[in-house]
Amino acid sequence: MTKKTPKSLLRKSGASGAYLIGIDGGGTKMLGVLAAADGRIIKKFKSGPASYHAVGIEQVEKNLREVLENLAGKELDEVKAFCLGFSGCGRPSDYEILDPMLKRVGIFNKTDLFGDMAIGLMGGALEPKGVIVIAGTGSIVYGIGEDGASKRAGGYGQWYADEGSGFRIGNKALRSLFMAQDGRIKPVSFQKPALKLLKLKQTNDLILWATERNKAGTIKPDIASVAPFVIEAAVKGDKMAKQILKEEIDEIVLGVRTVVKGIKSKGLPKVVLVGGLVENNPYYFNAMKKAIQKAIKGIQVSLPKSSPAVGAVIGAANKAGVKITPAFIRNVTTSWKKMEK
Repeated sequence: MTKKTPKSLLRKSGASGAYLIGIDGGGTKMLGVLAAADGRIIKKFKSGPASYHAVGIEQVEKNLREVLENLAGKELDEVKAFCLGFSGCGRPSDYEILDPMLKRVGIFNKTDLFGDMAIGLMGGALEPKGVIVIAGTGSIVYGIGEDGASKRAGGYGQWYADEGSGFRIGNKALRSLFMAQDGRIKPVSFQKPALKLLKLKQTNDLILWATERNKAGTIKPDIASVAPFVIEAAVKGDKMAKQILKEEIDEIVLGVRTVVKGIKSKGLPKVVLVGGLVENNPYYFNAMKKAIQKAIKGIQVSLPKSSPAVGAVIGAANKAGVKITPAFIRNVTTSWKKMEK
């Protein structure tokens, strides 16, 4: 079967000018998007994981080549710029492994490579700058300034960071069950639903359970699954639940203040709150938003406006020197919505 090249797509779509490719590279899949220079998305293609930590650099290279082949075919040279947001990327040691791969593939000089949080920010804010707070199973605060330089706070895993995340909230919640059992604090209302969720009969069962879950490698998401019960308890006024959330939100606020101070910005940057914990729990989102806005007067805080894939296209346009106008944003977001259907 003959693959459509950008030239044939150009005639069919009426697009003109250079092409852009953005890739949302997660731990389970690599989603590539081909767009025209005006922002209109033409085609998407999904391949395997983008985290070399999980599958190795050889497999990541194979997956990337598959995406590029299906999006551009033999016309890869017509793509003016690429933006890749890869899971597990962001430290100097990562670039020492990933940059040579981009050179082998032949796109290094035209590519901006970021961690996946960067394209989450660009898609969430619909511009290549600002601050993103990811609060899901884990967490990180990450920002990009007007000059393209980045700054992070947190994101060092559950044992050292993940402030404001489902894991941290769940961990403190389960710890409070033992405190209540000892009589150090009053009983907490989320004890029964938490133990029921974990299929345990009593608090002491958590000790062996944690050992087994840690060996199985699922300890982080398993503990994070308790967090929604803590949020629900806080809504109903549970004192310990409210204290846990306040402590974790305070940590997020500290991270945001650190990142805002660490990036160059004309005025205050936009802050986007992303991740299952904040997106699926309005109480937690509103509490975090209020705390950030109280700490930094006048700052805008919102849920993401679009997807990381859209953010990758915006990043590619920025790399190519394409002016990101309201018309460009309208084209990329509208065409992406159609593509998702």
